[in-house]
Formats: sequence, C-alpha cells, structure tokens
Amino acid sequence: MKTVCLWITCACFLFFSIPLTAQTALDSLQQAYERQGEDTLRLSLANDLVNAYLYREPALARKYAQEGLALAKQLGDRTRQTLFYYQIALCLTHDRDSGVVYLDSAWHLAELNQDLRWKSNIRYAYALDAFDRGELDRAEVLGKETLAIDEERGDSLGIALSYGFLGNIHRNRGDYEQALEAILTSLKWLQATDKKDRIADAYNTLAALEYNLKHFEQAVAYNQQAIALYKEIGDISYLSQALNDMGAQYVGMDSLEQAKKAYEEALAAARQVNWQSVIGTILGNLGNLYTQMGQPEEGLPYLFESLEVLQSLTANRKIAITQSQLGNAYVEMGNGAKALTYLHPAVESLRNSNSRGPLATALSRRSRAYELIGDYQAALADHQRLKMLSDSVLNEEKIQQIELMRVQFETAQKETALALEQAENARLKEEIRARKLQNTLYGVGLITLLVSLALIWLGFKYRLRQQRLEQEKQEAIYQQEMLFKQRELAAQTLHLVHKNTLMTDVNDILQQVNTDENSFSQAYKRIKGLMNIDEEAQKDWQAYKAYFTEVYHDFDTRFQQEFGEMSDSELKLASLLKMKLSTKEIAAILHVQPESIRKSKYRLKKKLGLDKETDLGSFLGGY
Repeated sequence: MKTVCLWITCACFLFFSIPLTAQTALDSLQQAYERQGEDTLRLSLANDLVNAYLYREPALARKYAQEGLALAKQLGDRTRQTLFYYQIALCLTHDRDSGVVYLDSAWHLAELNQDLRWKSNIRYAYALDAFDRGELDRAEVLGKETLAIDEERGDSLGIALSYGFLGNIHRNRGDYEQALEAILTSLKWLQATDKKDRIADAYNTLAALEYNLKHFEQAVAYNQQAIALYKEIGDISYLSQALNDMGAQYVGMDSLEQAKKAYEEALAAARQVNWQSVIGTILGNLGNLYTQMGQPEEGLPYLFESLEVLQSLTANRKIAITQSQLGNAYVEMGNGAKALTYLHPAVESLRNSNSRGPLATALSRRSRAYELIGDYQAALADHQRLKMLSDSVLNEEKIQQIELMRVQFETAQKETALALEQAENARLKEEIRARKLQNTLYGVGLITLLVSLALIWLGFKYRLRQQRLEQEKQEAIYQQEMLFKQRELAAQTLHLVHKNTLMTDVNDILQQVNTDENSFSQAYKRIKGLMNIDEEAQKDWQAYKAYFTEVYHDFDTRFQQEFGEMSDSELKLASLLKMKLSTKEIAAILHVQPESIRKSKYRLKKKLGLDKETDLGSFLGGY
C-alpha cells in the first residue's frame, strides 16, 4: 500500500525547478553558478542545483540551499528565503527534528508574506511528517488545514492531494468508508487537472483500499492502471511503490511466486532512485514473504536490512511493522523469547499511532510468541485485545449469512421430503389400479381362450410399461436423494465452520477464570488439550467425511492414483478446498492459524505440479 514519504512528496511543490538529468548539463549549471555574481539569477541557479542533487546527493543539495538562503537574506528576498528554508528541510531526511525547525522558519516567512501557496506547501509538509512519525490524529488536523488553504486559493491540484492524503489516513485507521469517499473525491479533482502522475497516485491508493477490504483481484486491477501511468511518464520512484503494493496483493491471493517477482522488481526500481524509505519497506515485505513461504531463515537478512534502513530515517510506524515481521519470523522458527524482543516495541508503537490493522497483526503474533514460552495468561490477554479490534459488523453479517443458509437448507429439506411422499403416493395408486385391472382380466379370462390370450398379451404389455415407469420414478427419486445428500454435505460443512469458529471463542471464557496464578497455566493447558481432542469435533468430521464420500464417491482414490500417495491432512485440505471454503474457514475447522493453511496450500500446489497461474481452489473445485 502506498505510504506517503515526506521528503519525496514535498519536492513536487518546489518552485522554479528545471529538470536536469545529464551530467554535462549539471556541470554547465555548476559552472554558470560559480561565475554568476551575487544577484537574483544566482538564486535561481542555486534552486536548480538543489533540485538536481536533492535525491542524488542530499548533502550537496543542502550546501547549495544554505548558500542560496544566505544570499536571499543579503538581498532581502523573503520569498526566496522561504524557498531555501523549505529545501533545507527536504534535505534533512536523516534528522526530522532539525527539518521541522527549518519548516518553522519557512512558515513564519510565509505568514509574514501572506503567501497562501507557500502556506499550503509547508502545512502539507508538516502533515506528512506527522504521518511518517505515526501521529495520525495530528496528521489529520494538519491535512484539513492544508485543504482549507487550497480551497481558499482555488487550487485544484492542491485540493486533490489533500483529499488523497486524508483518505490515506482513514485507510490506515481502518475507516474504509471515509477513506473511499475521500479518495474518490481526490480522483475527481485530479481528472479535472489531467495530471497523469497524480491520477496514478489515486489509482494506487484505491488499490490499497481494495486490499484492506480483501478485494485482491480488484486491487491488482487498480494497481495495473497506476503502474501503466507511472511507466508512461517515467516515474520510477512511485512505480517502485506500486510494484511493492502489487506484491502484497498477490500474497492476499496466495500467489506467492508472483508476489516475490513483484517485490524483487520493486526493490530494483527503488534502488535505482535510492529511495531509502521505500527500500526499507520492500525489504521488510520480501523478508516476510519468505516467512510465509515457510523459509523464515532466508528472510531474516532482508528484515534486518529493512530495520537498519528505516531506523536511519526514524520512520516510527514502518519500523514497528518491520519489528512485527521480525517477531513473526522468530515465532515460525519456534523462538518465542527472541520474537518478543521485537514484538513488544512493535505493539507499543502501533498502539500509539492508532494503526489498527498492523496492530491486530502484531498482537496475534505476540500471542503466539507467549504460547511458545508458556506464558498463557499473557497470550490470552493479547488474544482478548485482538478480539476487541475485530470488525463486529462483519462478524454479525457472517452469523446472519450462516443462519440464512441454514433456513434455506431446511426449506429445501422439507421440499425434498414432500416430493418423496408424493412420489410414493403416486406409486401406490398405480399399484392399486394395476391390481384392479389384473382382477378384471382374471374374471373375463374364463369366457373364451382367444379373449384370455388377448387379455394376457395386453397385461404383459402393460407390465412392461409399468416397469419402465417404475425405473423412471426410481431414477428421479435417486436424483432427489443425491440432491438431498449434497445439501446435507453443504449443511454439515457450514456446521463444522460455525462450530469450530465458536470453539476458538472458548478462549474468551478463560478470561473469566478467577484462580490463583500458579494453577492458571495448568487450567489453560487442560482446556486447550480438551479443545484439541474434542470427541464431538471428531464425530462431526466423520459425519462430514461420510457425506462427502457419498456425494463424490471415489474422490480420495482417484486423487491419489493421479497424484501419488497423500497424507490424511493433505486429503482433508483437498476435500475442504473442493467445497470452496476460504483459508480462514479451513483454519477454523482444522484448529490452526490461517498462515499455516496458506503454507499447506502452497506445499500441496507444488506436490500437484500446478503452475503459478493455476488457482488451487478452482482446480480442486472442478476435479
């Protein structure tokens, strides 16, 4: 998802910039600057040199900005003083506090000059700095102040950027409805300006929002539009961010190899422009991907490099996310104590920044780390915090959906029973009628031999017709029974999902246990053990397996004949995927974490020899 970087984004607001890319042009510009006397033209040349070196050599850019500031003061040019204070702040990516001091000076001059354009630029820079520090509430206040200034100026581009920034804040808080409204408003203003780079930014942010809503295919579609625009205008910086976002979206679709390819392409682009903030983010995501692929040791070098880069930038929120990813790697390696050294500061920082999505992930990982070291009370405490962060509206909708499907099934069940009863009544009536006719034939058969033979022939022909009708009726009844069993199988699957989801909530009951601290761990272990060996759950699974076998007959045999010997767990996973259950629902049935199911799906897909474009669930659903 697109993370706004203060120093890169603010550079879009610089005045008087002249694009310089060739080294010969830079050399000529430096020579002209050295020859020029101390006048306003020298100020313009200094500004051009700052823009040329801002991302290549920030230290050299700062030197020219400080020289320009000194000359602007000497000439009494307050507008240029504002410009150079602002540029010096952009150069101080490694020292945000000092950068803010220079922004303060620029703001003071902009107020004295009543320069709304500069007041908007500087206020936006303050807002972006607060965002990068993880202070979302302060960032929102500053973003709204910037929007008010832009509306006063009637600046369409500024209004669009402010709405986009506010949408990004709402998205990071999990307020997706407000985020969508703000981002669509931003896109409307951007389309009026015909700024392709900004339109690409809006598509990228829309993709991030769809990712948060778990609409991964739609997220990829939006990002493809953004990537096409970035390539068209040659914006390598934001191209790297969009590719990074694409990697995360492929992870959501369980397309891990495509995710790896996207991350590696993103990292190459970010290194090309030396964008440290994005480099740090991509390294963290790439390291976390190796953990998801079951190779946490291979991901550690990427994660440690990510942490080093981000700590040099004091990007607190990103540092916390990388610490959470490091903690997850050590959890997967079975080292709970080591994991906690990274998860403790991650949870604290994310809680302070009100970043609910990353905080929920960090809490889940820390709960698992506590379990690894045997601190079950702390694990339960984190689990309770995680439950409080859950989206209650979505949970209620899920319950209503299950109830609706149950009612639909019961109605269909009654309809099937009624149809069977009607078929039986019709059969009995036909049988009675046939008996009456047969008795009549016996009575008249005594009259003459010819009449008897004729009646016998007619009776034989009638019986043949009855047999054909009986066969057709039996076939119809068989089809109804198979439909009934399929619905029973669907109902049993829903029952398993619902019951095992409820079983996970038994953990919440443990919060109410009021025993002494010494016996708490033992009680926790006993209840966890009972949950794992629950006989009723085993019976439910056997019932499900029986229905599955009746509907799909020799699925297991055919599956193993074609793909080789499979373990019980692999056969279970294959049957549940054939029922088109989601990763979360399968995890609930098997009492494991969703990440474990993703790994199992990845291993099963490799074992089946499927290529990366083939979706495992769709393949098994049609098998």
